[in-house]
Amino acid sequence: MVRATRVLIWCPKYLPELGGQQWSTHRLLCQLRRLGYSVTAVAPRKIGMHSTDRHLGVVRIAGNGSDFVSRSADYVLRQDFDVLHCVDLFEEAAPAQFTTIRSLAAKGIPTIVRIPTQGTLTRSVGDHLLAKELGAVSSFVVLNRAMRRELIDLGVARARVRYIPNGIDTFKFRPGNSSWKQRVRADLAIPRDAVVLIYLGRNAGRKRIDVLLSTFRRLTLDNLYLLIVGYDLAAEPDDVTVLKAGAENDPRIRLVKGTENPRNYLWAADIFVLLSEREGQPNALIEALSCGLPVIGTAIPGIVECVQDGAEGVLVPVGNVEATASAIGRLVSDGQTRRNMSRVARQRALREHALPDMARSYGEVYLQAIDWARTSSDGKTES
Repeated sequence: MVRATRVLIWCPKYLPELGGQQWSTHRLLCQLRRLGYSVTAVAPRKIGMHSTDRHLGVVRIAGNGSDFVSRSADYVLRQDFDVLHCVDLFEEAAPAQFTTIRSLAAKGIPTIVRIPTQGTLTRSVGDHLLAKELGAVSSFVVLNRAMRRELIDLGVARARVRYIPNGIDTFKFRPGNSSWKQRVRADLAIPRDAVVLIYLGRNAGRKRIDVLLSTFRRLTLDNLYLLIVGYDLAAEPDDVTVLKAGAENDPRIRLVKGTENPRNYLWAADIFVLLSEREGQPNALIEALSCGLPVIGTAIPGIVECVQDGAEGVLVPVGNVEATASAIGRLVSDGQTRRNMSRVARQRALREHALPDMARSYGEVYLQAIDWARTSSDGKTES
């Protein structure tokens, strides 16, 4: 009987903490198991959590930041597995993370590192350490093509960089019917005939919710509403306070806390808006496409891979309130264009972001890295 390939996923965040990375990691873990891989995840343990979620295959280790990395690194080095998958770099603790990766490489165990956004390596490691650290990684997975170019410019061989789009459950995130739309709208006290914009995601500075609010205030279109889901998912409490203050005087704005079931809110909306200045490849955007929502997004890496201007939505410059307001106005007033974009958006999600395809692509990278490690080990033995 052939033994299943053993994958250890090392992640700085995991459910029940909400976020795109957390959901993406969980979906990948579950899908890899369906494909026959033996998968365990190592993640931080918060107060009240058990040390092991056996039904999920998640080992939780106490600590935050560098403390978590130190403790979890000890655990990682004691385990028996075929490939390590780091779903992110641990910011200020990344050098310690790379120390573990080098130790594994010396033992012939390959590591895959997923880079979440542009500039992650230089922010986390520093230019003076990059050459040494990059050489210890078997393969890198990137979420947009600009990140691929960045790694190649840093000296990483093209064969070691793989673009794998984020995948989602395209059946769960499918276009809703009018009955569901009106039910959710009734709960939010939004009129049946309103045109609803939705932002879904974390309350973080790089998401530029401030630009969204400034744009929305400029629009005096009849029956236009804005739904912000996840306003409480902020690194600092003050960010929540500021957002609530910016929205409280406008009766057309609805604020909803982060939720494990964002689909219903996507079903209640007509247009998805994401005005970030920096992204990897946002899961919320892909979920919106899969639900058939046209998108107004900034023309940045990570969004342009998912949205073609004029096809799935409209692309605007970062921070440009006037251009964003114009794009919203055009889509609000043109229902036929919205319907056309909705159809194209759903087709793109099905074609490029199916969860099984993502898991199979990661499986290919794992097996290739394992093969490279064995070949390298055989070469050293012969010499």
